[in-house]
Order: sequence, then structure tokens, then C-alpha cells
Amino acid sequence: MSGRKQKTERKKTKQEKAQEPQVFFEDGLLAFLRNVGQAVGGIKNRPDGAQNLGPEAMFVCTTEALGLARNSGDAKGYISASAYALVAAMLQAGAWTLPPRPMPEPVEEEGPKEPPKKGSKKAPEKEAAK
Repeated sequence: MSGRKQKTERKKTKQEKAQEPQVFFEDGLLAFLRNVGQAVGGIKNRPDGAQNLGPEAMFVCTTEALGLARNSGDAKGYISASAYALVAAMLQAGAWTLPPRPMPEPVEEEGPKEPPKKGSKKAPEKEAAK
């Protein structure tokens, strides 16, 4: 035989593609919740936005966003409407004014430090000790 593959060998290699990992409902739900959470964070960071007018104003924003999403068929519009509805619920429950979580303190790693490289200068502490 020459170095060429036969037709049956070529067909087998095409079928042996790597399968994509299976995605479940919970994975999709968490992805959408992250997107809605990011949209809510964007609303929270807006100065002088509709959220300052109360839950009724956010309800109006929700219905407007739903109408736009329905007409365009775009998932982003539905995510925006969900974010506005969530802000309205948080305003109504009094959770909108809760302070943000503080940033965690940086943790210094305690472990063996790398030894100095050959030919490098000595540490100033060692020179001062001499």
C-alpha cells in the first residue's frame, strides 16, 4: 500500500471527535443568575437612577424592558427586565440599602522562600549582621 489512507479509515477519524461536556439545567440557571446579578450591580452603581424613586419606578422599568425584549426577541432584554424586577423586590424588602461586602484582606503566604540565585547579591540583612 502507498502512504494514503483508505476511505474507511478517513471516515472513522471524522467520527472520533471529542464530545462536548454535558450541560445541565442548573448550569444554565446559574449562568443566567450571574448575568442578572451583574445587571443588578450595574443598576446599584448608577448615580441618581430610577432605583432612587422606589419600587414602583423599578416596576415601570421592568415592564418597559419586558416590552422591548418581547419585540426584539433578545435574551439581554429579558435579563434586564429580571434585574429591574429584582431591584424592585429588594427595594420593597429594604435589602437595597444593605452595605456591600468588604474586600477580603490579602493573605500572605507562609512558606519556604526561594533560595537566592547563584551570583546574586547578598540580602541587606545578612550584610548588616557582619
